[in-house]
Amino acid sequence: PPEEVEELMCERLGANMVSDQLFKLVEDYCLGFPEAVSNLMTTLRNVSPPLIEYAEMEAEDDFALSSPSAKEGLSPRLSETLEPAAASSMPQSIPASLVGARTPTSIIGDSIGAAADQPGEILSQSGAKLVEGFRFEECPLPLTAAKQLAARIDRCTSLQQLVLKTAALCPRRSREDFLWGHFLNIFPADGWLKIGGEVDTSELCAARRELEEAGILIEVRSEHGNPHGVDLKYTDADSDRAFRFIYGHMPAVLRQRMLRWQVESVSSRVRKLKEKIDAVLRRRMMERMNGAMTNELAQGELQIQRDSTNRVMLRKLKRQIQGGDWKVRHCRLSVQSLSMFKDRGSENPTQVIFMDGARCELEPPDVVKKDFCLRIDAQSWEKDGRRNDYMRSFVLHAAGAEEVQHWEQMIKLAIEQNAAGRRTAKRKGKLARAESGEGAEGGAAGD
Repeated sequence: PPEEVEELMCERLGANMVSDQLFKLVEDYCLGFPEAVSNLMTTLRNVSPPLIEYAEMEAEDDFALSSPSAKEGLSPRLSETLEPAAASSMPQSIPASLVGARTPTSIIGDSIGAAADQPGEILSQSGAKLVEGFRFEECPLPLTAAKQLAARIDRCTSLQQLVLKTAALCPRRSREDFLWGHFLNIFPADGWLKIGGEVDTSELCAARRELEEAGILIEVRSEHGNPHGVDLKYTDADSDRAFRFIYGHMPAVLRQRMLRWQVESVSSRVRKLKEKIDAVLRRRMMERMNGAMTNELAQGELQIQRDSTNRVMLRKLKRQIQGGDWKVRHCRLSVQSLSMFKDRGSENPTQVIFMDGARCELEPPDVVKKDFCLRIDAQSWEKDGRRNDYMRSFVLHAAGAEEVQHWEQMIKLAIEQNAAGRRTAKRKGKLARAESGEGAEGGAAGD
């Protein structure tokens, strides 16, 4: 029961209450198993740096106790434990040094005192919560859970293990679920997907059903299968069904046990699938923009990596004088080009990268020793007013993850729209030439 799970969490963490986010983490990863809850709480508390922090919880917190007027905002599991009038006598926050040294008091039980003297009075309780910026997918793996899940994997057949490993890398429809149709299109062994040229997924479906019966996978409700409408190569009757791992730590255990070639093979297919999804989203974005593609698609500051030279001494001198390997530029993106200016007020660009025939990809951090970078491979570019029609790669750095993803998508949108414009112009040219040819033939016949 949720109350017992929360009581166990409070006991292990030495707190009077826990945040809704922390409780949700336990729901996803432990499913209420007491041993799993204990192992996860111990791991979160003891990992370095700690992922649990303690604070005095106020009413505006998502897990705070408050007056009757604020009680409506509480989660169901907390509101069920509260009387119509909340308490006014609350303990102070717990120093991290005392965790485990005190006898904890659970919120379930007698930790709620007498009613407040005045309605609406802000109350507080000492509680445990996840540190700011915590991401569920980065939850540490308890050693005991890893051993237990590894034993379950070892009892599966080779096909079942390959199904599980592929599912562990499958793009998520949400944070937890994956679509069976997406799974089929990243599965690394095409021999299991077709027989004699015809798509046949019966053996994979049988392996999936066996994993469901074994309590490893479970189907979840899917109202919108393949919500992006991506054209998938492999489909079957179950393509729109969604599944998830019952044990939240199972994907992490599976990834640890995968061979390098398996990871690379599945990851390359995942990238292709994500590119298809992104292309659909960009096309929908274009439709919403309703013809405004000639205006600026994006603008802002980016850092550009300086062009390298084979002259070592000249390169060192240039970097020493100009201040390193990167320079800040104000960038303006249109369908035709990405223009770079020394500052926002400049009118003449220092460089222009033309979108005609260009490619854009995120650059791995280990390549440029810098996070949040993207690379544009341009066939044509301009610097200091002189146009160059040969290939060059430009590496750009954004301020953060959201910024670099935004620039990547908008640059790809510009490249795609530029290519679409060229195709349209080419078709119109062919039609015009055909019409003019027919007109000339008709005139000659009349003569």
